[in-house]
Amino acid sequence: MSSIQVQAYKAVLKKKEALIISQYINKNFGIKLPEHKRIMLQGRLINRLVKLNFLSFEEYTNYVFSEEGEKKELHHMIDAISTNKTEFYREAVHFDYLSNAVIPEFIKAKESSTLNIWSAACSSGEEVYTIAMEVDNKLSLHPDLDFKILGTDISTRMLARAQKAIYLSSDVDSVDIKFKQRYLLKSKDSD
Repeated sequence: MSSIQVQAYKAVLKKKEALIISQYINKNFGIKLPEHKRIMLQGRLINRLVKLNFLSFEEYTNYVFSEEGEKKELHHMIDAISTNKTEFYREAVHFDYLSNAVIPEFIKAKESSTLNIWSAACSSGEEVYTIAMEVDNKLSLHPDLDFKILGTDISTRMLARAQKAIYLSSDVDSVDIKFKQRYLLKSKDSD
């Protein structure tokens, strides 16, 4: 490890730089990063300093919010600081409501032939695929009806994982066996 890397690892996120970052993130993405999250923020960003050979968070902050930094680094910073909590059937009550209230009402109303759903903060996609399984299961008896799901997230890293839709078998433990058989493929590659 070079001395620059060692120095970068010792960098401390000062109140001023933490405030600049947190205000930008709050204004542009609606994520609140209060003062008590400064150490967490420092921990999540320290590897970016090392990778870019910056010795301080002041240097890093000046770069991120420069014209070049906004193009080259901002998405890396967002990926580093975003919390990506998701799982199949996370908050199961939401999926019960979708299946037992929203979809039947859509079928009954027949105001449109396409149900459009937006899953904001979709992370690595487990919730989007849960929605897809639930909606497809309910609409399978109604071939005249269709659905579209838009999954979005501020983390480009998580969106790339969501697009691949490759999950560990332990990730799908909460998925009903009939849905596993109908909607999921088991890989021949044990990894």
